[in-house]
Amino acid sequence: MSWKNKGTESRFAFVGLRQVILIAAIMLFYSDVFSGVIRYVWHSIGVEFLTYIPMITVSAVTILYLAYSGFRTVYDARITMVILFIFSFAVIGLFMGRAPEGVFFALYTWGPFFLGMMAVRFDLFPRIMKHVPLLTVLALAGVFVTALTTVPWMGGEGYSIGGVEVEITRNWDAFGVSRLPGFSRASYTAANHLTVFALWLLCTRMSVFWKAVLWGAAGYAILLTTSKTPLIVIAAAPPLLLGYTLLSRTGKWARVYSYGVVAVILAIMIGLPLMGEINKGGGRIHLPYDDIFPFLRMESFADRVENMWPNAFRLLDVDGPVAHVLGRGLSGIGVGQKFTEMDIINSGDNMHVFLYITFGMFSSLFYAALLLGHKRAMDRFPKTSQGMPPVFYLATVTAVLGLGTLTCVIESILPVFAFGAMVALCVAPLPARKVVRREPAWQLFESVQESTAAPAPVNSI
Repeated sequence: MSWKNKGTESRFAFVGLRQVILIAAIMLFYSDVFSGVIRYVWHSIGVEFLTYIPMITVSAVTILYLAYSGFRTVYDARITMVILFIFSFAVIGLFMGRAPEGVFFALYTWGPFFLGMMAVRFDLFPRIMKHVPLLTVLALAGVFVTALTTVPWMGGEGYSIGGVEVEITRNWDAFGVSRLPGFSRASYTAANHLTVFALWLLCTRMSVFWKAVLWGAAGYAILLTTSKTPLIVIAAAPPLLLGYTLLSRTGKWARVYSYGVVAVILAIMIGLPLMGEINKGGGRIHLPYDDIFPFLRMESFADRVENMWPNAFRLLDVDGPVAHVLGRGLSGIGVGQKFTEMDIINSGDNMHVFLYITFGMFSSLFYAALLLGHKRAMDRFPKTSQGMPPVFYLATVTAVLGLGTLTCVIESILPVFAFGAMVALCVAPLPARKVVRREPAWQLFESVQESTAAPAPVNSI
């Protein structure tokens, strides 16, 4: 059965579902940028539950997609299988003894990943990108406002949801330097926003001057948040993207270059946690340049190597040998542990660690999908005119894996949304669209003739 065979009614349903997914994504992005302010306002009038409406909407949209589109086309079936694969590890988590509320909450945090897959399935990134300039300005303004004045949403009392204490905004410092959250709920959240948004905008048709201004402003704002990993990514990514842009004028070497960049970053992300096993019992790690900038000292990295990552791998021993194959399931690591495992809670702070503890050896499927999806996109897009340029996909996977080296991107809304989108490139359609006109230079991308028509019957099952 295909959308086309279902006639006008199904075409309207296709457009309606597409619009609902777009609205959910836009609402999620804005609410995440303003998450600290929103929590403060709702808490002040005693309706904290309203904070979670955007994420609940994402969950509802996922259910709607599964119920209506699940197996209508080959593409939908593939995306559905990925979603059900993650759902199956919620069941494994329950069998491993995880608390049901922890498993539910862990599944809830994967909502943006599912939404990112659906955004690719329905070709929504060109529309989402129309909001990114404003989102970037708001994220920058938030950091600068909190740098210049005291704001009410920083610190203060938290509240309890399901017996778990929740902060309105994390108010902390690094060696005496306040970590500024902007309008969001934590400094690392604001830094992640600026990193991803800035890299996306660097791939647009903005002039070199405005790209330089954007890069400098985002870099300075990230410096104010004292978030080191986003600062490294925002510093390293532009030369990598420039290398691809220059090589793209020569032909095939650009694609080879992009594969190499992704492979190297992925190897670093997977390899870093192994330092903990290599250093086991080796004592304190001494790193150079600790005292140049107090808030950029490397103690946090040393702590990951010495404690966090080795302790994360020890979580597998709690559930016995089977956990080394199947992982601990959802809520086996991260915020879901707050419900029953506060004594051994571990955030992972590395995407590979988080995925391996959750999915065991099956975590390799995510990397395979990421690499194949990237190759598929880079091979296909230069031959057709899509809404997004090829370098956009290199920038996105660079941001996801770069942030994933030393942060918990799975529990961060924007990075995990981007991660889901990159995985979806392995299974979702890549429709060709014809450029119908050139836009003025201030437009983000060339206009394309979009079609809301259903996929061709050849893609149906």
